[in-house]
Formats: sequence, C-alpha cells, structure tokens
Amino acid sequence: MQQARAAATAFTAFADGGEIEFFPLAGGLINHTFLCRRDDGRRFVLQRINGEVFADPAALMANFVTVCAHLEREIATRGADALMTRVPRPCLTGAGGCLYLDAAGAVWRLLTFIPGHSRPRPRNREEARALGRGLGRFHHLLSDLDSSSLVGVIPGFHRLSHYLEQYDAVAAGGEDSAMVSVIRRRIEASRRQYLALEEHWQAGTLTVQAIHGDPKCENFIFDDNHRVVALVDLDTVMAAPLVLDVADCVRSGAVGNNGFDPRFYHALVAGWMEEAEGLVRSHELEFVPLAIKCLFFELGLRFFTDHLGGDTWFKVKSPGENLFRAQRQFRLLDYAEKELLSIKNTSFSLMG
Repeated sequence: MQQARAAATAFTAFADGGEIEFFPLAGGLINHTFLCRRDDGRRFVLQRINGEVFADPAALMANFVTVCAHLEREIATRGADALMTRVPRPCLTGAGGCLYLDAAGAVWRLLTFIPGHSRPRPRNREEARALGRGLGRFHHLLSDLDSSSLVGVIPGFHRLSHYLEQYDAVAAGGEDSAMVSVIRRRIEASRRQYLALEEHWQAGTLTVQAIHGDPKCENFIFDDNHRVVALVDLDTVMAAPLVLDVADCVRSGAVGNNGFDPRFYHALVAGWMEEAEGLVRSHELEFVPLAIKCLFFELGLRFFTDHLGGDTWFKVKSPGENLFRAQRQFRLLDYAEKELLSIKNTSFSLMG
C-alpha cells in the first residue's frame, strides 16, 4: 500500500488529472515497476530507480534519451517492416525533466507503454528465431551509434574480473551451509577459465559496439503475429562485444523447464544472423558457446555475492532467494557445458 501511494504521488509529477490504476509488474529484479492505466485508456510504465544499482540516475536517463533518439532516427530512415519499430519514450515532469525526486529521496521516471506481449521464455523454436531476429535488427539499428557518448552507469558491468573482486571481498565471512560450500568450491574451480572471454575482449579479438546488455526474453515485445516490435529496458546499453549480447539472449531464450535446450539455441542464433549479417567477422561465432557459459557463471556469481553481501542488488521476497538463484545458474551452466560440442559445430556451419 505504501508503494502504491508513493507511485501515485510520483505519477502526478508527470501527468495531472483523471483516475489512475497502478499494477505492480513482476519480472524485473532491479527497479520497482508499475503499469499505470488512466481512465482515458492511456497506459504508462512508472519506475522507481534502484539507487544501489544506478548511483547516477541523471546519467542513466541521458543514456536512455541518446539511445532512444538514435533508434527512432534509424527506424525512420530505414523504413518500417513490422520488426523492431517501437521505441519507449521518457515522459517529462511539469518542470521539464525526465526524473522526479520524492520526499523520501527515491527517484522515479515515467515511460510510454508499448503494447504487445512478453514472456519469460520462447514457447517454441519459431519464437526463439524471432528473438534472434529482433536482437539482430536492434544491433543493426545501433551499429553506427558512437558508443563513446554513453556513460558507464554500472561500473564493471559484464566484466567478470570486477564481479570476482566483489565476490572475494565478501567470500571470507558469512554463512557456511552445505549449499554455500558447494557453490564456493565451484567458483574456485572455474573462475580462471571463464576470464578467457574478457581477455579476448581486451585483446580486440571481438567486434565491440553498442549492445543492449540485458536481452533476456522478458525484454522483447511481440505483436499478435509473433514478431518482435520492441526491445525494452534500455538502461544497460553499453559498448561491448556483440557475441556477448547474443550469448545473453541465448542464456534466457534457450532455457526451459528441462534445462538448456540446444534446439532453441540453433533457432535463435540463425535468426540473429538473418538480421545481423556483416556485423561480426567470420571467426566470432566460435566464441558464442564460451560466452554463454561465461554468462551463466557470471550471473550465478552475482546472485551468490549478493546473497553473501545482504541482498542489496537483486530484489528478494524471502531470505535465501538469491542463493537459490545462484544454484540454478550453476546447474544451467552444467547443462550448457554438456551441449558445448553440438553448439560449436552448429556455430561453424551457420557461418558457412
């Protein structure tokens, strides 16, 4: 109830008049998000920005405005074909800014709502291919954005060395349950091998441009014809290797109830290549399987570190939730490692 009242107060800073309904949106683990519906039928997305994650909300919104404006220009220039044609827009407060600071010190923003459907994972290989096509088009739209204009709003994001430093800072203390001990041993046994992708990144082996940074399935908006019309949650757009974004999309889009599904991987990568042709050099898809494993390891490490550090980053509903999230990521890493040979062979054949 307190959250709803705070949301209602924040909404009035951006828009006046009319009755408004607020519906908490599940799925995001960082910001608190509400769907707002006015009595005139218009809908918006209201978010309270997590200050623990985004220490500079002004820089965050500056990036957001830059990326959205670039996407809109590119879409207008290239023409619409029903794929990746919608872009969220920030709404302005009465004072003309993109952010509202409430009496409790919380920072809020209001975004336009993009109608459509989202889901936690693709329901079939056709939807997995559509995810890949949507991500490939997104990458093409951002391919000529000067990524040096973007501020790094999350220090060390997707840099495994950074997350290992954070883990090392909290690893010595805290609980030592059976599950915690198992995960500690897993991290120590694997940490060196998963730094390889970052080393290739630093060496310039991989094509770097503006990527989404968090292309999980829930961030893709489908229309009624199962086409991807938008990719939302643009807070993590950053300069990084393209294969990292592809792998992160696979990490979400190729995971089902029975673990890692290589069939969805094949469909997603093939869809991405339909739209992203020419963006990477011929050898780079060889790194996608490594990147997939690195991202499972990275996210498991981040969940585990947050659990040991008091759950300050990822939202939890009950104690121990981040520990179980970490356990799931390492289990999925095991599934992915078993499928590595098949995945590598498919990568080579896709590249022709």
